[in-house]
Amino acid sequence: MRAASAIWRGVSHRALTAEQKKIVAPAVHYGFGTTMSALYGTFVESAPSLAHGRGIPFGIALWLAAHVITVPLLGLSEPVTESAPDAELTEFGGHLVYGAVAEGLRRLLRSRVFP
Repeated sequence: MRAASAIWRGVSHRALTAEQKKIVAPAVHYGFGTTMSALYGTFVESAPSLAHGRGIPFGIALWLAAHVITVPLLGLSEPVTESAPDAELTEFGGHLVYGAVAEGLRRLLRSRVFP
Protein backbone atom coordinates (compact mmCIF):
# COMPACT_ATOMS: atom_id res chain seq x y z
CA MET A 1 0.00 0.00 0.00
CA ARG A 2 2.75 2.43 0.90
CA ALA A 3 4.60 1.83 -2.36
CA ALA A 4 1.43 2.24 -4.41
CA SER A 5 0.51 5.41 -2.51
CA ALA A 6 4.00 6.87 -2.95
CA ILE A 7 4.04 6.11 -6.68
CA TRP A 8 0.54 7.51 -7.17
CA ARG A 9 1.37 10.65 -5.18
CA GLY A 10 4.53 11.16 -7.26
CA VAL A 11 2.64 10.81 -10.54
CA SER A 12 -0.65 12.56 -9.78
CA HIS A 13 0.29 14.77 -6.81
CA ARG A 14 -2.81 13.45 -5.00
CA ALA A 15 -3.44 10.83 -2.36
CA LEU A 16 -5.18 7.58 -3.16
CA THR A 17 -8.65 7.00 -1.81
CA ALA A 18 -9.34 3.78 0.10
CA GLU A 19 -11.09 2.32 -2.96
CA GLN A 20 -8.20 3.26 -5.25
CA LYS A 21 -5.73 1.62 -2.87
CA LYS A 22 -7.59 -1.69 -3.24
CA ILE A 23 -6.91 -1.56 -6.98
CA VAL A 24 -3.55 0.18 -7.23
CA ALA A 25 -1.68 -1.68 -4.48
CA PRO A 26 -2.09 -5.16 -6.03
CA ALA A 27 -1.40 -3.71 -9.50
CA VAL A 28 1.92 -2.26 -8.31
CA HIS A 29 2.84 -5.49 -6.48
CA TYR A 30 1.99 -7.80 -9.38
CA GLY A 31 3.42 -5.40 -11.95
CA PHE A 32 6.73 -5.40 -10.09
CA GLY A 33 6.69 -9.19 -9.83
CA THR A 34 5.90 -9.58 -13.52
CA THR A 35 8.69 -7.20 -14.46
CA MET A 36 11.20 -9.03 -12.26
CA SER A 37 10.16 -12.39 -13.76
CA ALA A 38 10.55 -11.03 -17.28
CA LEU A 39 14.02 -9.72 -16.42
CA TYR A 40 14.92 -13.06 -14.85
CA GLY A 41 13.81 -14.92 -17.99
CA THR A 42 15.81 -12.56 -20.17
CA PHE A 43 18.95 -12.96 -18.08
CA VAL A 44 18.63 -16.76 -17.96
CA GLU A 45 18.40 -16.89 -21.75
CA SER A 46 21.74 -15.04 -21.88
CA ALA A 47 23.33 -16.97 -19.00
CA PRO A 48 21.64 -20.38 -18.61
CA SER A 49 23.62 -21.15 -15.45
CA LEU A 50 21.31 -18.70 -13.67
CA ALA A 51 18.57 -21.34 -13.94
CA HIS A 52 20.39 -23.70 -11.56
CA GLY A 53 18.29 -24.22 -8.47
CA ARG A 54 15.04 -24.11 -10.45
CA GLY A 55 14.37 -20.45 -9.65
CA ILE A 56 14.87 -20.76 -5.89
CA PRO A 57 18.03 -18.58 -5.87
CA PHE A 58 16.10 -15.96 -7.87
CA GLY A 59 13.32 -15.98 -5.27
CA ILE A 60 15.83 -15.63 -2.45
CA ALA A 61 17.66 -12.81 -4.22
CA LEU A 62 14.45 -10.90 -4.85
CA TRP A 63 13.30 -11.42 -1.26
CA LEU A 64 16.61 -10.09 0.03
CA ALA A 65 17.00 -7.20 -2.42
CA ALA A 66 13.40 -5.98 -2.41
CA HIS A 67 11.65 -7.12 0.76
CA VAL A 68 14.55 -7.05 3.23
CA ILE A 69 16.65 -4.15 1.92
CA THR A 70 15.08 -1.76 -0.62
CA VAL A 71 11.45 -1.48 0.47
CA PRO A 72 12.29 -0.78 4.14
CA LEU A 73 15.16 1.52 3.12
CA LEU A 74 12.71 3.59 1.09
CA GLY A 75 10.40 3.77 4.11
CA LEU A 76 7.69 1.77 2.33
CA SER A 77 7.56 -0.92 5.02
CA GLU A 78 8.87 -1.64 8.47
CA PRO A 79 12.25 -3.38 8.72
CA VAL A 80 12.01 -7.16 8.86
CA THR A 81 13.46 -7.00 12.37
CA GLU A 82 10.20 -5.37 13.49
CA SER A 83 7.95 -8.04 11.96
CA ALA A 84 6.76 -11.22 13.60
CA PRO A 85 9.04 -14.16 12.74
CA ASP A 86 6.13 -16.23 11.40
CA ALA A 87 5.13 -13.38 9.07
CA GLU A 88 8.68 -13.15 7.76
CA LEU A 89 8.88 -16.91 7.32
CA THR A 90 5.69 -16.78 5.26
CA GLU A 91 7.12 -13.91 3.21
CA PHE A 92 10.35 -15.83 2.60
CA GLY A 93 8.45 -18.98 1.64
CA GLY A 94 6.30 -17.00 -0.75
CA HIS A 95 9.39 -15.72 -2.51
CA LEU A 96 10.78 -19.26 -2.81
CA VAL A 97 7.53 -20.35 -4.46
CA TYR A 98 7.56 -17.24 -6.66
CA GLY A 99 11.09 -18.04 -7.90
CA ALA A 100 10.21 -21.66 -8.62
CA VAL A 101 7.04 -20.66 -10.47
CA ALA A 102 8.94 -18.03 -12.49
CA GLU A 103 11.47 -20.66 -13.56
CA GLY A 104 8.74 -23.20 -14.30
CA LEU A 105 6.89 -20.73 -16.50
CA ARG A 106 10.13 -19.77 -18.23
CA ARG A 107 10.83 -23.42 -19.04
CA LEU A 108 7.29 -23.94 -20.24
CA LEU A 109 7.40 -20.90 -22.51
CA ARG A 110 10.85 -21.90 -23.74
CA SER A 111 9.75 -25.40 -24.68
CA ARG A 112 6.30 -24.66 -26.11
CA VAL A 113 6.21 -21.07 -27.32
CA PHE A 114 9.83 -20.33 -28.22
CA PRO A 115 11.35 -23.76 -29.04
